[in-house]
Amino acid sequence: MNARLPALAPIALAVVLLAGCKTPQTRGEKPWDFACPAEGTAVVYDDGRQLRFAGPDPADPAICRAATAAGQPVRLIWGMVEESASEGRGHRAPMAPLFPTASGANVAYAADLSSPGSGIQYRYDTRWRMVGWEKVEVPAGAFNAVVFERSVQGTGANAAQAFKLTYWVDGSSGVVVKRAVEVRTGGSTLMRPFQAVKLSLPPPPRHDPQAAPSGPPRG
Repeated sequence: MNARLPALAPIALAVVLLAGCKTPQTRGEKPWDFACPAEGTAVVYDDGRQLRFAGPDPADPAICRAATAAGQPVRLIWGMVEESASEGRGHRAPMAPLFPTASGANVAYAADLSSPGSGIQYRYDTRWRMVGWEKVEVPAGAFNAVVFERSVQGTGANAAQAFKLTYWVDGSSGVVVKRAVEVRTGGSTLMRPFQAVKLSLPPPPRHDPQAAPSGPPRG
């Protein structure tokens, strides 16, 4: 005769049920701090853009300096948002509390975008969230990336437009290796997806060995 199994207490039952559920693991996660890609880092994207980084702006370490293949200067706010009218104004200071960052960190603010043709400005409510770490594979290789979501919602006459951008930032070099764009409402956006097809890192700095100490003076 089979013995009847004892009934599980409610707490024990809950533990058993949750054991099969996978949830993001954030315990013990080390915060990731922002730093511009090292000078000499070069990346090529599948949309044809090529950037060679020149380190942070000496006056503001939150601004990464770079140049296109044609030598056109590019400035990236927190390494992700190009300093341009189409990307919007007003990102630098409100994004600062996001760093150092860890899963769940978020900030919200309003940014003004300008239409390249008319110059008309549109205000968008913007929210950034650090989603977590993710292994991502692009043509340039496989990377352990920090994932950020940027949710954008139009206001006023442009309230019908909403979209989301997701950035995968190589946790080692600080380079954005992929960006995805999801239009939620409103038809389209000037923002485009891209991914890295080639990433070149500068060689590590050389450390000259210290000169061997000379022996006692010869008599």
